[in-house]
Amino acid sequence: MQEDYIFRSGTVNPTVSPNYITNKWEEISNKLNSQFLDWKYSTKSKYRKIQSHCTQTGSGPPSKLTLNLLEERGLSV
Repeated sequence: MQEDYIFRSGTVNPTVSPNYITNKWEEISNKLNSQFLDWKYSTKSKYRKIQSHCTQTGSGPPSKLTLNLLEERGLSV
């Protein structure tokens, strides 16, 4: 977005497609949604590993994995 002057300034000149801004917003939202889904799945995986470690039998060391506050909030959504 920082490199794209047309999108950053919001000005559309006659040489640019009328749907340029709409297409750019769609592209950005797809990237953002993709990154959010990756984060969500990795957080769920981390949570499952922590839960799995808690249910194991034996006297091993405690798990060093912990969820930060943002990950805990993300799981509650």
